[in-house]
Amino acid sequence: MSIEGRSSQHTTTKNLVWVAFFVLVVPLVAYNLYIGLTVGKIGLPGGISLEFKDKKSLIDTGKFAELSDGERSKGQVDLEKRLGDMEARLHDQEQREGPPKYQFQKANSVSEETSVRKFDINGTWQAAGGISYVVRQNGDAVTIQEVSPIYGITAAGEGVIKQQDITVSYVTALYTTGRGILRVSDDGHQITGMFTDLSTGVSIPAALFR
Repeated sequence: MSIEGRSSQHTTTKNLVWVAFFVLVVPLVAYNLYIGLTVGKIGLPGGISLEFKDKKSLIDTGKFAELSDGERSKGQVDLEKRLGDMEARLHDQEQREGPPKYQFQKANSVSEETSVRKFDINGTWQAAGGISYVVRQNGDAVTIQEVSPIYGITAAGEGVIKQQDITVSYVTALYTTGRGILRVSDDGHQITGMFTDLSTGVSIPAALFR
């Protein structure tokens, strides 16, 4: 085979590799990012190597682990202060409005009764990886804190619950911010939805149980 022939064949093979990469690999990466996995490393054929890491926490635990003890401690102290301010606002609201009521309000029909149902989501909710979420609620106002079994409090936020829909804004111990769009199940025992990091745009699925 001539040099030109070998070069043409090499070019064709290279082009096919790139086509395969974009057809097979790129959608795979996009899908895994969508379901909450982060890409650890990726290569090309001839040494293609993909590694996905399960992101269970609102915080990048890898980056958090790389901080010094003093830096981690400062981030968590600041986070606890923010959470204290959030819960103080919740307490003030409770003092003004009285204890929250979560039972069905009186309604004239089944459909109306469903539309005014109020859920009590106070308490600790469990998620994957041993992560837990502590929720405080007063009426429509809620606060939430993420607790890691390794690092303690890693994120805190506040927001509102309207019937079954919850919207929260949060900040992490790395000072990143995010937003959660969540929904309580009909039986009140599960919360699902998405948390989105506003710095990176990466979303991770939420699945909380109690």
